[in-house]
Amino acid sequence: MNAVRLPLALRFAGPLIVGALIGSGAVGLFLDGGGPRPASAGSPVGSGRTVVTKPLPPLPASSPAAADAREPMVRGRLPEAPAAAPSETPDAAGKLPEEAAAPPPPPPSVVQDSAASAAAATREIPSAGPPPPESAPPVVAAPPEPRPFSLLVESLRRRENALAAQRSWRQRGLNPYLVQAELGEKGTWWRLLLGAYRSLPEALAARRELGIGEAVPVKTPFGNLAGEFSDPQEAALLRERIAARGWDAYLLEDPGRPLRLVVGAFADAASAEKQRRELAAQGIETRTVRR
Repeated sequence: MNAVRLPLALRFAGPLIVGALIGSGAVGLFLDGGGPRPASAGSPVGSGRTVVTKPLPPLPASSPAAADAREPMVRGRLPEAPAAAPSETPDAAGKLPEEAAAPPPPPPSVVQDSAASAAAATREIPSAGPPPPESAPPVVAAPPEPRPFSLLVESLRRRENALAAQRSWRQRGLNPYLVQAELGEKGTWWRLLLGAYRSLPEALAARRELGIGEAVPVKTPFGNLAGEFSDPQEAALLRERIAARGWDAYLLEDPGRPLRLVVGAFADAASAEKQRRELAAQGIETRTVRR
């Protein structure tokens, strides 16, 4: 066992010993299987110095337990280096790396907006109730049918004569209304008219029913509307007010529509507008319409 260990020890320690001996001038070291061979005392070596040889102490045997304690190495790979611990050295601002890397806190407005958004998200959304019932569309009454025809029962030059004739017709049970008419070269005439008819045949039929064959159908589509009434009494009151100022007003009745109180009956709009201004001068507000 010692014979095997000695050459292994010499392999590593030999160069060192030889170097030391050469440096000191000593030569003549002889080895065998068991250790150094003793030289004769006082034998000359090299420059005449005497070399005293001593046996080398045995090398300590390597412990199997120590060999087992070594970390096994994998050929071709180095052991992984442990991860470097984060540095605790503060930076130039006096903050540690963790503090320097932390993001700045959000501004207060962002925090408030986030809180408001979270509150809105958690707020209970009221459930939509049933849709309201669809209201029926308002009923729009159709415009009244035009009534452009009248029956001319009498036409006089003087207003006083026309008023006297009107009283006579009323005694017969008819109620003609008085209208001033400008007839160009013929001058001004005062007409006594009856009714308001939708067509010429209707006017002729009314003439026969009334028994006034001398009446003449005339076209008078324009008039001045004083008002519309659902209550006949209100219409009658306004009619009396207009009569008190010397004007005749008459009622037009249409099924499903309010009563219309109209003043005048004219062949053209200009004549109707002239009367509207005269009425307004006396405090009677009207508007010119197609009757």
